[in-house]
Amino acid sequence: MRADSPEVRAVLGAVAVAAVLEDGIPGLSREEMNRVARESGTQLLASAAPIAEAQGALGRVEGLVAAANTRQEAERTSLGILMNEMVTADPFQTASELAEIETQLQISYQLTARIADLTLGRVDKRGSHTSRGVIQAGICDGDQLGTRPDVGRGVGVL
Repeated sequence: MRADSPEVRAVLGAVAVAAVLEDGIPGLSREEMNRVARESGTQLLASAAPIAEAQGALGRVEGLVAAANTRQEAERTSLGILMNEMVTADPFQTASELAEIETQLQISYQLTARIADLTLGRVDKRGSHTSRGVIQAGICDGDQLGTRPDVGRGVGVL
């Protein structure tokens, strides 16, 4: 609604006439002043319906704008949440993945240490009818296959 719309102009005209009549107009009889006041009142009442319709239309538009603002704010919030989920890591998931990697690393170190302790040797099968030798590899931890313990490393030596 604009200030120069016919509805607003009609209301302003009727109010202006009523304001002038309040102070009185010189040269008008009481009867003429009453007639002008009635016409002004009738004009004011007639212009009330279009003003109310314009206010209703304005209210509908304001409601649509408010609903659009609410939708946009909800979308902005949703996008912010999604962005935070993409950017930040879940601390519990990160901690469990780190623990799993640490376990794998410890196993890797243990296997590397065991592999470093492997010994290769020729086993003589005495009493065997064949003279072929067999190479045996393994981790020795004491008196296995007639070995003697190596005090320094706690493993057996062939």
